[in-house]
Amino acid sequence: MEITRRVAEHWTELFIEGRLDGYWAEHLDAGLADVIRDGNHRLRLDLTGVTFISSAGIGVLVKFYKRLDAIKGTLVIVRASPAVLTVLDMTRLTALLGEDMTRWRWDAVHKAVFAHSSLDTVAVLGGVFRRTAPHGGDWSTVNVGPVFAPKPFEQHSLPGYRQIVDLSPANDSRFLDAVGQSGHFLSSHYADFLPDWHDVKHRKMRMERADIDGGALGHLRLRPPQ
Repeated sequence: MEITRRVAEHWTELFIEGRLDGYWAEHLDAGLADVIRDGNHRLRLDLTGVTFISSAGIGVLVKFYKRLDAIKGTLVIVRASPAVLTVLDMTRLTALLGEDMTRWRWDAVHKAVFAHSSLDTVAVLGGVFRRTAPHGGDWSTVNVGPVFAPKPFEQHSLPGYRQIVDLSPANDSRFLDAVGQSGHFLSSHYADFLPDWHDVKHRKMRMERADIDGGALGHLRLRPPQ
């Protein structure tokens, strides 16, 4: 296998020729790592010279796609040989993301799944109660999680609760509970935190009584029987 590098405008173009089997996939992995280490985060791959690609080769492409996506970089396949296109069709990527590989986005197919704790396995109700969000990253990305083995584009093990504790006098602690703070699916607070979870934003932790009362939606008073 041979890798030729060329810089064009704001892109680094890589022309790859030969076989991308298990052995040569390791060389491609090392080659892409070197390119990124040199500060190149916008990559175009020309795979018209690839005569064979195995699952190991696909794995390397997906790995670096996700790695660059996590740091706001880009990896696109601008051209591919019939052998590569056949394998992409077999792995369902072209069916899911379209024929134009320059427009592929990882979060268009990869998603975080928040299943209902008890009703998700019920055929009809699971889809009603479940909430999802486009998501990047993988098992090696901070604050993310692994994919669900039977469905390789879904993440079910996720950081459900995030907290930043400020021990200074300012006491500006932050938190976010994924999805929402209500367990009732008809409540407006059932999934109102999900956009903030997706954008890695947080809510202020109210620690002072006046702050708590000022932000309260209501009061529930529990009185013992007289």
